[in-house]
Amino acid sequence: MQRNTVLQMVKRRAERLGMDGNLCTHSFRATGITAYVEAGGSLQTAAQMAGHADVRTTQLYVRSSESRAVGQDELRKLFEACRADQNEALGARDLAIFAVLYGGGLRRAEVARLDYEDFDFERYGLLIRGKGNKERRIFLPRSIEGALQPWVDFHRGSSPGPFFVPVSRNGALQRARYIHPDVVYNVTQKRLREAGLKAMTPHDLRRTFISDLLDRSVDVTTVSHHVGHASVQTTARYDRRGDRALEAAAEEIQLPLAND
Repeated sequence: MQRNTVLQMVKRRAERLGMDGNLCTHSFRATGITAYVEAGGSLQTAAQMAGHADVRTTQLYVRSSESRAVGQDELRKLFEACRADQNEALGARDLAIFAVLYGGGLRRAEVARLDYEDFDFERYGLLIRGKGNKERRIFLPRSIEGALQPWVDFHRGSSPGPFFVPVSRNGALQRARYIHPDVVYNVTQKRLREAGLKAMTPHDLRRTFISDLLDRSVDVTTVSHHVGHASVQTTARYDRRGDRALEAAAEEIQLPLAND
């Protein structure tokens, strides 16, 4: 089967699921190219397989396997990219997705499965169904209201059912359908390009949330419960503070050398 035929099949299937067909084919190509290169294949051969005229184009498809923290300025630019979308419903939905990803430290599959009824808008509590359908209740920062309100008040409404739904190019909502978890990834890549930011994944937002809580001296057990980790050791591996935290900790130790 020829490459273009496969990509067309991916695009049609994605669009039937309410996803952006072009974004999904891009993600499909990126996944295949990355897997080939990481397995030891050359960029030149990958470029030939992908039909790229320039190996530098292929290099853009190879996603870094290294995780990273996301800065506040980067978050601001992501939010601005969503607000600038002429498709107001799509921009409002994507802004709310980013707000929940970072503000709650959720996995992308958890974001995709949220229902309107899972939100307690008085206390900003949120019921999450995580891995193995295990439920946990967390609280979101009240500053998230500015990101959720436009999506709920002007587009989605307050009816029961899926909280994040597919949005068409003309702004129509498929209210009875959940988005696929891959939509969360594709939305991230789309808004990154619009904002001119370097590569990141939805999981980097979760990782940054964990690190930010630890940086604010929230104990690791509380953070572990919030993000649904079965072990605090798993939570500790997400800590991206590095030498900065070690340096700050060292400053807490005072040697009794001062003269009386």
